[in-house]
Formats: sequence, C-alpha cells, structure tokens
Amino acid sequence: MQKEEDGSVKVKVHPIQRLHIPDEYLRHKFTKEEKTALLEDKHLGKTIEMTNQKGEKDNIYLSLDPKTNELIPLCSKRIRVPEKIKGASLSEEQKQQLAAGEKIHLDGMTGKNGKKFSASLQVDAANRGTNFSGFKQEKEKEKEQKPEKKRGNKQKVG
Repeated sequence: MQKEEDGSVKVKVHPIQRLHIPDEYLRHKFTKEEKTALLEDKHLGKTIEMTNQKGEKDNIYLSLDPKTNELIPLCSKRIRVPEKIKGASLSEEQKQQLAAGEKIHLDGMTGKNGKKFSASLQVDAANRGTNFSGFKQEKEKEKEQKPEKKRGNKQKVG
C-alpha cells in the first residue's frame, strides 16, 4: 500500500525482477566495487549521500530485497545503533562502522536458546533492520578447559 499526495491509498505491486544492478540509481552512479558489494552481500556496505524530493541532502543505505531483487533505499536517520545487540556491547568504533553501513563482527551475543554466538552484522535497508551473517556458535568454557579422553581402537582377539 502506498499513500498518495491527495491522501488516497493505492496498491503498489512489487514484481520479482531479474537480478540487475543499474549503472545509476536515484542519480547515484555505481562504481564497480559498489555493484559487486550489492551482488555478493545484498547490501552496499556504506551510506551514500542523496538529495530527496524536497531538495534536502541525506545519507541512505541501499540493499537488495531478497524476494523481489528490487533496490531498497533507507534513510540513515531511521536507524538507531543500540549500545548492545543480543546482550553484547558494541564499542564506539563498531557503532560508528555500523552507522556508516559497514559490516562489523560481534562476539558474545546470546541466542534465544541461551547459547553464545558471534556473527557479522550490517544494516539491512530491505528489512529495515540489522542483517546477521557468518554465525559461529561459541564453545562453552567448560568444554574448552576439559581435555577429551581419547580411546584407543578396539581390536578383535581371535
């Protein structure tokens, strides 16, 4: 649904598109590196300065919608970088990198199952949030400290 200037509402259809990154989008000309980032990571990996319809400049994130292959812009003003994500604190540098659209790595997050994990995080404009990738379950300290008992091969006596 999309609200029109006169206050009426119309249905906006989002057809599935062939995956294609145009040379230019909203008057921004993509570099080869930017196109590669969008194709590989589905996110631009940085913010770009754009001029909106009112003539105001703003930084935006760009991501590919995973369902429609459509480029989705998100105004950076709409994203607030928290102090903690899933119980893990972000350093000032990590907060700045995430706010700039860069991918960061965060250790010590706690999943719904109560287990610790680490992952890479990046702003996802298409889903209006944070994208998690490269999950790694963190080993429990007890398991790391206790060496496993090795058993020898059993031999048949016959």
